[in-house]
Formats: sequence, C-alpha cells, structure tokens
Amino acid sequence: MIEDRKVEFAGHVFDCVDEGFGEDVPVDVVIRPEDIYVVNSIDKAQFGAKVKSCTFKGVHYEMFVDSDSGYELMIQDYNAFDPGSEVGLVIKPQDIQVMKKERICNSFKASAIDSTHVEMLGSVFETLEHSYAPGTEIKAEVEFGSVELMDHSEDGMLAGEVHFILYKGDHYHLTVITDEGFHIFVDTQDIWDRGDLVGVNVAPEQIRLRDDI
Repeated sequence: MIEDRKVEFAGHVFDCVDEGFGEDVPVDVVIRPEDIYVVNSIDKAQFGAKVKSCTFKGVHYEMFVDSDSGYELMIQDYNAFDPGSEVGLVIKPQDIQVMKKERICNSFKASAIDSTHVEMLGSVFETLEHSYAPGTEIKAEVEFGSVELMDHSEDGMLAGEVHFILYKGDHYHLTVITDEGFHIFVDTQDIWDRGDLVGVNVAPEQIRLRDDI
C-alpha cells in the first residue's frame, strides 16, 4: 500500500478505495479473474499483456496472459483473444480488494538437541550453530519460500502429500501434509498436483530459532 487509495502490485500502481493501512505497508491484493477487463487499445489500458492461452468454459473464455511486468494472470471474459495477441488490461478501483499481509512463515515447536541440531516435525534437522541448551523448548521458523520439495519422498528429510494448491499470480502456495500429520506451507514456482507425494527439505540456514514459544 503506497498511501490511502493507492496500491502497487504486479509491477504497477493502481487507484483503489481502501484507506487506513498506512504508507508503504505490505498488503495482499485479491482481484477476481472476471474483474480484469481486456481492451483492444493499449493506449486506453493501464498495462499491457500477451495472451498465452484461451479456453472456452461454456459461458466465458478463460485466458492466461503474461503481463508487461512479468506476471502471469488468469482472466475470464466473454470475448476470445487469440494466443500470441497483445492486449491492454484495466482494473477498476472498486474491484481491488486490499487485505492485511498474510503470514509468510511456518512456525513449528522445536526442541534443541545440541548446538547445531533441533527436533521438529517428528524429525531431526540441522541448523546453524546456536546457544540453546539441549532439551530447551523453542520455536523454529521457516519461510514458505524456503521449503524445498523433492519429486521422490525418500529424497526428503520428511515425506508428505500435496493437499492444497492456490495460484497466487507469480507463484503457487501449497499445503503439504507430512506422513506424521504436520502441515507445512510452501511457496514455489514449480507446478505440483494435488495428491503428489513429495519429499520435504529445509536447509540449515533457512531455520530461524526463537525462544518466545
């Protein structure tokens, strides 16, 4: 959020109707696919895009486009635009929903084993050197984008299944449930399917330890 009634996302600045967030505050923005309007004239558009695919869905066409700032967007429109064509896009202020920034970090209960290992999620993980005494109950934080998923479950420190997938415009947000029943949130640009069996790895430098449990 840049200021009241002005928000930046997808590489562009847009007018909106929201107030009270403050200036230069990270927020989440939600826009329905049917609220991104396609115009033939680039001059009348807020930004441009190139159509990647166009599929008829019975009532409307569903299109994926690459914006001029590198973001992939899904659009629903009653008109069809051929793949490869250049289009202009418009988003009206009242169609932009601004929300407080969501969590970006997993938080797990952990227990120190020694100066470079903790137990969490039912397994032992290597960490950077820390000063917690063995047996100390602590919190381990891992950002969503720092969780690595492997094609084969046996290649990970943990094994799990992709349970939920949400497309976020420039990445996918996944919920992985481990064999032990733990939920791990993952942000990735890789494409996974619901039900995929995966291995889960976290590098030592990606684990932050805190004692405010």
